[in-house]
Amino acid sequence: MKIKVIYVGTDSKYWNKLQSRFLQDYQEYEFEFLDIVSTAEANPLAIFKSIYTEMPQIVYLDFSLERKKILRLGKWLCRNNQTRLISLVGLYDLSQGFDALISSVHATIRLNHIKSNEIHDVIYDPISLLDVDLAHTPKYIHSSELKGFTMCQPVRISYIQNDRFHIETNSYLKMEQIVELSNHPLSDIMPSCKMFVDKFYDRDLYYNRRFAYDLEFIYLNDGFFSATNEDWKLYKKLKNNPELADMLGLNRLKKEEILEEIEKR
Repeated sequence: MKIKVIYVGTDSKYWNKLQSRFLQDYQEYEFEFLDIVSTAEANPLAIFKSIYTEMPQIVYLDFSLERKKILRLGKWLCRNNQTRLISLVGLYDLSQGFDALISSVHATIRLNHIKSNEIHDVIYDPISLLDVDLAHTPKYIHSSELKGFTMCQPVRISYIQNDRFHIETNSYLKMEQIVELSNHPLSDIMPSCKMFVDKFYDRDLYYNRRFAYDLEFIYLNDGFFSATNEDWKLYKKLKNNPELADMLGLNRLKKEEILEEIEKR
């Protein structure tokens, strides 16, 4: 099997290490290595055309220099229907901090690595993304427990309506679930980051994500809704079908409270 690999950047020393590791770990494959120098004068569109013409299986984008141009190139590669199937890897210097990496994730570059002497995963990940059966699973893996770990899923807001965001994401969200956004463009006038998953879509997506949702705003400055998220869920469920109140087995006070709020609104 032939695998074409392209590196976009100026770190020839690191690129040579990657090539050597490919040849060492995957001797059964035939590799073709190409590099495209990214400088201040480099044109991202010209680089995109070169990659599109070559149509490699793996592309490394080095964000160490010309970060904005490389990010623009990454967005084009991820959005084009042909090149988005490439195993795309973002590479970063530790000194850049996490801002560059987060920008890359929002651009839907799925594989991102800090450059160091540990390059096994930098090789393994794009091979595995091509086809998990092509990659060599390590014989020994060392792991340790992560404490205080928070997992976040990037979302893109397609448009804003009077009472909701229409977003796209690769994560599956349960209908009628309450989710929390880390930030949003209306935070100055609506500090609440809690949203109600109201509708689901899997067609006519713009950003090449897997799913789209309507997230309805939850206004925490309202005493009724800020009391508990469960009150919001009950309100949503009973708003169009008040007769369900008896079927849900609510106690009298809770039933009267929610139906009173429905009547007000």
